[in-house]
Amino acid sequence: MNSKILQQIKSKPSGTAGFVFINNTQLPDWALQKYGPELGKFQGKPFTLYDIDHPAARKLMHLLLAQTVPLMKNKNYSQLGYMLSNEPRWINYKDGNRKVWYSDSVSHYTLDKFRGWLAKKHGTIQVLNRVWGTQFEDFKEVSIDNPIDIAQQGQPQWYDWRIFNQERVVDWFAFMKTEIKNKDPKAKVHLKIMPSFFTDNTPISGIDLEALTEMSDISGNDVAAMYSDLRGKGSSWEKRYAFDWRELFMSYDFMKSVSPDHIIFNTESHLLSSAHSRDLYMNPAYARAVFWAAHTLGLNASQIWYWPRREDGSIKKHYDSNGYAGSNNQQPAVTHEVQATMMDLNTYSEIITDMQQQRKPLRIFYYGTSAAQRSGYMDDLFDAYESLNFEGIPLGFVTQNILNGQKAEGWDVVLIYKMERVTQLELKALQKYIEKGGVVLADQESLRYDEYGRKIQDLAWFSGLRRVNSLVRMKEIAMELLKEKRQLPPVSVREVNPLGVKTCTWKVVGMPGGGQAVSIINLGKSASTITLEGSAIKSCTNLLNGKPMAVTQQLQPFQVLFVQLD
Repeated sequence: MNSKILQQIKSKPSGTAGFVFINNTQLPDWALQKYGPELGKFQGKPFTLYDIDHPAARKLMHLLLAQTVPLMKNKNYSQLGYMLSNEPRWINYKDGNRKVWYSDSVSHYTLDKFRGWLAKKHGTIQVLNRVWGTQFEDFKEVSIDNPIDIAQQGQPQWYDWRIFNQERVVDWFAFMKTEIKNKDPKAKVHLKIMPSFFTDNTPISGIDLEALTEMSDISGNDVAAMYSDLRGKGSSWEKRYAFDWRELFMSYDFMKSVSPDHIIFNTESHLLSSAHSRDLYMNPAYARAVFWAAHTLGLNASQIWYWPRREDGSIKKHYDSNGYAGSNNQQPAVTHEVQATMMDLNTYSEIITDMQQQRKPLRIFYYGTSAAQRSGYMDDLFDAYESLNFEGIPLGFVTQNILNGQKAEGWDVVLIYKMERVTQLELKALQKYIEKGGVVLADQESLRYDEYGRKIQDLAWFSGLRRVNSLVRMKEIAMELLKEKRQLPPVSVREVNPLGVKTCTWKVVGMPGGGQAVSIINLGKSASTITLEGSAIKSCTNLLNGKPMAVTQQLQPFQVLFVQLD
């Protein structure tokens, strides 16, 4: 260890609440000399610049953490835990039609580990050959494209490689967590996960959002929203919505479904701007809408990303290639609105927390199996999510692990939409849930093939599933079931706008002193006239200014309405 760095850590004051950032981007020269350049050749670009499967990697990480963690435990600056990695990714695929950013090949250590993984999964080489359509003599002979070609997506080799690539990454971070806990048992760990890998059909990233969220003590992320799209391709969301909310809403609802008791910490918030989304003349109302939405969904703490500049506005050294204009350090009105929004959120923190912790009666089944094998899977999943996001029903997800590990009393209905592929273990988890009285609605396309694309021949043992013919009908039945179970909100929001579709998302919770608190955000690109309806409404009060108001209001794009109904 560098004695100068150790001395700096020893003398560092406890300070205020913060977290420890393990950035994984520097390998000491002595390590490369001792273990060879191969240690740094195969990487998780761009922020993990060494081979996590090289035997020396664990030796070095053990040395680093064993000497530093004891010096940092019980300090204020480590209260929010240890961030194990910055935007982790191990992208390993190629595409003949476009450049794949940060894709890298893997070492023989990784390939040897993969062969061992295949042997454990398939048992014999004969079974592997039948599944893959190959003729290997033994597992030592097994080879695969490195990086793998996207043309193989949907094939058995692709599926096995993607799942293995995710599992080796989880195993690496679990090792890091154990090393930290050995020296600081009270420590909390998290990762700056990019949820876009979950929401945007990324083919192979190495990131399993569910497994990494489960492994962590804090749900870390750098979730983004898009006020504008500077790529010039014309995004589908722009036809209906004022901003792109897909990644924010789906990923936070997913994280809260996987680990309901975790706090959510956005360690690099791109809710205001990103490389592809920024606007110097941003409407400050957007800042309120997006931060209000994030916190009602589950966000607890965040650090806002901005593009650094000097005091006179000139670009900082080393930022000449991306010191973009349109960041909130150049937007005083936007920054003021963020501050004002946070003050309002903190004023009503108990109510906001209740919204974060609402029971999620309606769950969408997420199949990592289908996500691995079909490029448009998450688009279809979003269609189902979007159709339900404007009904005042807290939405969530279930997976095989959630069905097996959480109490089914946490939800009432599970929806399965356009999920053709499923493993036997996933089917068994669903069957077990149904046998306990659970309701599962599925469209006609779902649950027809196994993870390798083979038609499932025998489903006689799988019973109780309710098939529907359309997403519209699925939604109708789900809402009817929730009504029967008295899980619909005590009030409703009727909406009219020129688009002819609902764009106002809303939540309702009971207030400590009686009455209902209602949060409404207009995500749409046009104004909407909303009417709050309920048999017992006698008065309506704006909670942000304390003034009485009518139950019918016009909400402009980005407008937030937060009211008390008595």
